[in-house]
Amino acid sequence: MKLRRRVILLFAGAAAVYIVMTLLNVRIDVEIVERSDEVRNQPVQPVQQPGKFQREEENILIPPYAGKSDLPPIYVPWSDYKEPYRKEKEDELHESYRFNKYLSDRIPLNRNVDDTRAKSCLKQMYPKNMGKVSIVLISYNEAVSVVFRTIYSAINRSPRHLLHEFVLYDDGSIWEESIGAMKTEADRVTQHQGVPVRFIRNTTRGGLMRARTEAAKYATGDILVYLDSHCEVLPGWLEPLIEPIYKDYTAVTCPVIDVSLSLSLSL
Repeated sequence: MKLRRRVILLFAGAAAVYIVMTLLNVRIDVEIVERSDEVRNQPVQPVQQPGKFQREEENILIPPYAGKSDLPPIYVPWSDYKEPYRKEKEDELHESYRFNKYLSDRIPLNRNVDDTRAKSCLKQMYPKNMGKVSIVLISYNEAVSVVFRTIYSAINRSPRHLLHEFVLYDDGSIWEESIGAMKTEADRVTQHQGVPVRFIRNTTRGGLMRARTEAAKYATGDILVYLDSHCEVLPGWLEPLIEPIYKDYTAVTCPVIDVSLSLSLSL
């Protein structure tokens, strides 16, 4: 009899605990939903980063930068773009670079590109002041024309108040064009374009990821943007890439990347 009574009391206690826990769970769930709705309806506040860059409480919104186009063409100094095309020269350089380096040297470094953004992207608005951007590029036996086509595309399609500098880190190149000529072109862009291109040379090759880590030590901007040394950016590329980082300094973003054909270099 006593055992039966104990069993009944045990089940009654368990039932009471279950009911209380269920009620508590319901209350907790309701509170979480209500708080989520409140947070969702509030404007997003940037996460403050401990450091030199302080985000502005009041920051006006502006459309993405459309960029510059139809500029006077700029070529590498040794370009023979005025001469007839030489197929044998293309084949000779292709053996070393594995893309049409001969054609790249004949194409302007600041060539125009089509704006392929969706119409909805043109309507987006971004904070004007999101910090200074350091663009980091790693070069190993790269052709000067492809590296500086990357740099010119970023210069001409980035808001100047956001673009702080380029860090061009050479990871132990052994080809002369990738060393001396690269440094000369970096100095020319720094002098004539008003954006510093800091050429840093490592005498031994450390590999891509180590080079990126080392190159970051030379950057002085608020936000690091890593670009491949053989790409071209499109109009309105920078603002949507760095806005999440402006709002939360722990964020990491990645762009959509299309392919440039290696022979025709068309986009």
